[in-house]
Amino acid sequence: MALFNMKRLDNLDAAPGRPDVRPTILIVDDEAANRQVMTALLSPNYKLLVAVDGQDALDIIEQLEDKNTLAAVISDQRMPRLTGIQLFEKLRLTLPQAIRIIVTGFPNCFAYSR
Repeated sequence: MALFNMKRLDNLDAAPGRPDVRPTILIVDDEAANRQVMTALLSPNYKLLVAVDGQDALDIIEQLEDKNTLAAVISDQRMPRLTGIQLFEKLRLTLPQAIRIIVTGFPNCFAYSR
């Protein structure tokens, strides 16, 4: 027997005027299918921003009122215009608090960025 009625809790979370306190994650990937999968997996628990490449991600971040609300950036490594590592090198100084995660489908691709 459950102690809480999950439908009532879900309705409470969706109440009008209630602030959305979920952490914000930026997904960066040039492949639409990858963006769709990550969005489907993460959207129930996180507010999501989506970028199609590293430069698009920088543009989205620049438009944020409060950059500190961005909890994490999940980026593909191989993309046009800016690779994931190049993106993270730029974000290292502007978003030091954000968790940065590189994803790649290439098994021989390894890089480390402080």
